[in-house]
Amino acid sequence: MLAKLDRIFTRLTDREVFLLAVLGVLILGVIDAAGSSEVSIAVFYIGPVAMAAWYSSRRKGIVIALLACLIWYLADIISGAPRSHPAIPVWNALVRLGFFLTNALLISKVRSFLTAEQQLARTDPLTATLNLRAFREQLQYSLALARRHKGHLTLAYIDLDDFKKINDQLGHDEGDRILAAVAAALRNTSRASDTVARLGGDEFALLMPGTDLEGARKVLRPLKRALLEINRSDNQRVTCSVGAVTFLHVPASAEIAVRAADQLMYAIKRQSKDDIAVALFDPRTATATQIGTERHVTADPVVD
Repeated sequence: MLAKLDRIFTRLTDREVFLLAVLGVLILGVIDAAGSSEVSIAVFYIGPVAMAAWYSSRRKGIVIALLACLIWYLADIISGAPRSHPAIPVWNALVRLGFFLTNALLISKVRSFLTAEQQLARTDPLTATLNLRAFREQLQYSLALARRHKGHLTLAYIDLDDFKKINDQLGHDEGDRILAAVAAALRNTSRASDTVARLGGDEFALLMPGTDLEGARKVLRPLKRALLEINRSDNQRVTCSVGAVTFLHVPASAEIAVRAADQLMYAIKRQSKDDIAVALFDPRTATATQIGTERHVTADPVVD
């Protein structure tokens, strides 16, 4: 039951969550005003406060806490219960305000910690790209979306050439710096809708939803130029082999998609390295049929 409610609230926008929390507070206020003054339902106001703080934001949680306190105070006044001193309802309202605010702040803090932990679990710490686990989840989602809408997508598997020599000759710190620079180049040359991930070691993936072969070429050509810029500025020799497979027919699983791109990339490594191969996926054989390469890419001219 709780898991189902969580899925429902997660799908709502911040505005919808906030309005639902406001409605909840107003309903409780009506019940409070119409009910017996001997029975307190103040604890139920925590529900809307917690919902706003968890599913929307800390600010909206605080707003709902203030609203809950105000509504409870008005309901207490409307009920007409006798008080030994007129300041008692104000004091009770302030006490409940402190209680509601404390809960709103604690709940939003726990939520932020949980979100940060989830993000760390999905992110490669060196390159700040998605890790293998998060990438597979994103790939499965993109494949399901393409299958549903009868669309297509392209998956590029990227492997740095002879990267072990860099680690052996220059040290792992320099190797890590180059990996971070390559990841930055991938992010800078791809589109906002694309997904960049580090699969492990010196292997990266670039997922391009709604992209055909020509679109993949347009995205990957700047990557080659970006690597050339890294080499020129750092006096390095960093190259990569790329296998980019376009899926006009969505494969049955993410493993098939990754294997097709991986095999194409290794074919380039065996042939020449420092090249980009583009291919169409053949659903009958679950392999990629190579269309062409993009080896001869030069850096843009330097403008003084």
